[in-house]
Amino acid sequence: MNNTRILRAVASMTAVLLACTALTACSETDTLGQTCAGADRSQQYDWPSYNSIEAMSEATEAMYYARVVSCAVPESTTYDTDITVEVLGSAVGGSADSASQPASGQFTIHGYTAEGAGGPELTIGDEYVFFVAQNDMQMTPAQSVFPVDDETRERPASSANADGSMTLDVPLAQTLGIIEATDGTSPVTDEDVKRLERVTALTQDDTNGEPVVASAWWRAPGVDDENNPTPPQSTAISDLSPWDPGTYVLQAYCYGTGSYDMELTRDENDTQHYAVACSADEVAVTSVTIEVADGDEAAWVQFIPGEMTSAAAGFRVDKA
Repeated sequence: MNNTRILRAVASMTAVLLACTALTACSETDTLGQTCAGADRSQQYDWPSYNSIEAMSEATEAMYYARVVSCAVPESTTYDTDITVEVLGSAVGGSADSASQPASGQFTIHGYTAEGAGGPELTIGDEYVFFVAQNDMQMTPAQSVFPVDDETRERPASSANADGSMTLDVPLAQTLGIIEATDGTSPVTDEDVKRLERVTALTQDDTNGEPVVASAWWRAPGVDDENNPTPPQSTAISDLSPWDPGTYVLQAYCYGTGSYDMELTRDENDTQHYAVACSADEVAVTSVTIEVADGDEAAWVQFIPGEMTSAAAGFRVDKA
């Protein structure tokens, strides 16, 4: 081969590489740690916007916890990347028909990774939660992908979508197998265990005397035996009587997110409702003073968590 032919071959190869660079990819990308880059076709998209992860779950065909295996520029111009994933967990979305079943093993999501699409960077070998519509089409890119890492497995809410409008919630993380599935009455992450320990310590503190009655618990959304999301459970009813006449202080504690409705019932037919707010930064305290004239008066208390409450909580009653 003469030098001219060699130079032409090199020039041809260089042109191909430059063309691939301009398109961001010419063939499948499957190198661990490499970022997916879709074909930037300068298209304008009109995607719907969702105001909550529940609304997006209702509109989607399926949700997947999956590892990205490879990416490729598709022949279709409807989307910019073929994202091949290995399914690690799945759940049926609200728009799926009764016979629909999520994919398993490896399958390809028709998605968007080009810079102008608004989605997150996807890295080969990394794990994500994908919301996928009919025909395996990725939903609104800026909202429909949540990265999964070690911190996510400790605290699902640490994972946010690209536009920051939503974070991964505990029920979905449980359903997809990212964290242990529970009925919502036991903390799963180390952070939540510490929250319950802190609240329990407050209810049992005997520095100023032992409480008349005290209790602590954990409540969060859970899943049932069929892996369906369930709301947080109400607490058992705690009897406050019999007690001596006098003044008592009930202190309710909450450490986490959401709130509780505290129902304080006296004389069997007089129920008062008190809002117990939670704080994710510190233990929030709600105090109620109770005057008791008749020590034989029946009284009890029950706590009903809000639909999305995920918190350690408890109470104690002390004589003033």
